Amino acid sequence: MSLTDLAPVVDALLRPWSRRLAGHGLSAGMVTVAGTAVCLGLAATVLVSKAPWPTMWLLIVALAARLAALRLQALLVQEQGRGSLTGRLLDVVCRPLSEVALLWPLALVKGIDARLVTLCCLLTLLTEFAGLAVTVIGAERRVDGPMDGCLRAVALAGVCLLLGLGVGPGWWTRVWFQVLPLLLGWTIFRRLREGLKQVVVVEPVPGAVS
Repeated sequence: MSLTDLAPVVDALLRPWSRRLAGHGLSAGMVTVAGTAVCLGLAATVLVSKAPWPTMWLLIVALAARLAALRLQALLVQEQGRGSLTGRLLDVVCRPLSEVALLWPLALVKGIDARLVTLCCLLTLLTEFAGLAVTVIGAERRVDGPMDGCLRAVALAGVCLLLGLGVGPGWWTRVWFQVLPLLLGWTIFRRLREGLKQVVVVEPVPGAVS
């Protein structure tokens, strides 16, 4: 079973909640802000506690809350008509903010190179920025992989799960945080390249009459 196969299952579980939220007049933008606030709050708790391994479970809870909020947003927009331009702007800002907020606490885990975690945070922001930047030249927003948002969330959840189970940082965290920047860099390149390929630039012919 792939991640794509799980989407309808998650939607089926959340659909009654989306109807309730819409019935109470809540919009997709409100869900975006609420989900981001939960992520920031739990991430701040882990940071304040200096990220001992049991607090990794808080990050897993935050990741699950983020996933639920993202799917509720989609259902509210697509099925309940509760989207807006403000909500779209909030999604663009809050989505990378919440992701980086959940990744950053790993920099405090003893045995994990904080410099590599910081680099991954910056490249994560650049990945989302690259996907949006191509819209300036008329292309659609790009979500190309290999490290798209879904796979990044799964990878982060896997790292937090192992740490939460008491598996200490070691060779596996060193390898992962050295490979991840390479994958993010390749993702940035692909999004920019595919965005450029999507736009057909017609050069004016010298001497042609307009």
